[in-house]
Amino acid sequence: MTYQFFASKEDKIQLLEFIFNERGMIAYDLSSEDDKEQVCQYRKAEDITSKFDLENGSPIFKLWTPRFLGDVTFRKIIFDPKRVKYASFCYSTEGWGLIQLYFVGLNDNEMGYSTISHFNEKSALGWGRTSNDEQGVKKWDWKEVNSTSRKIKYRIHNKLSVKVINGYGVMPGAATLEAQGVKLCGMF
Repeated sequence: MTYQFFASKEDKIQLLEFIFNERGMIAYDLSSEDDKEQVCQYRKAEDITSKFDLENGSPIFKLWTPRFLGDVTFRKIIFDPKRVKYASFCYSTEGWGLIQLYFVGLNDNEMGYSTISHFNEKSALGWGRTSNDEQGVKKWDWKEVNSTSRKIKYRIHNKLSVKVINGYGVMPGAATLEAQGVKLCGMF
């Protein structure tokens, strides 16, 4: 499932409050900082707003709740020293049923769409067979992953968005910015 939407800083904070307070989720960074062994986790909106620029930045998070049953894992990625001169490794946040939340900020008076996405069970099983981790895929409660994802999408699209452009929900702060001349566009 993939769903795109336009969100201002204030809209993102409101969505994060729903994810943490009403859905009981934990957010993890997509990966650790370079040459750091710990991936940061967040349990409230203030944890994220104190670290990231939600107006102009484009942070990516992986969302998880114990209701998903599957495990969050952290895989060490060793960089090729011929390609990456400034660091030697990072840790990637992984898990078959994690929901990815990709916030996109303002760039030169344009706003790209933010995205929530995740595997469905069938796709995860296909990749799980390829990577010899079919049992890891089966640990996840896919009904719960899909239900949680649908509830987040419903909250954005049906409760928080004030209009829709080409299927993308436009949250109130993004609509205000558009009225002030910010162009709403796709990814950049």
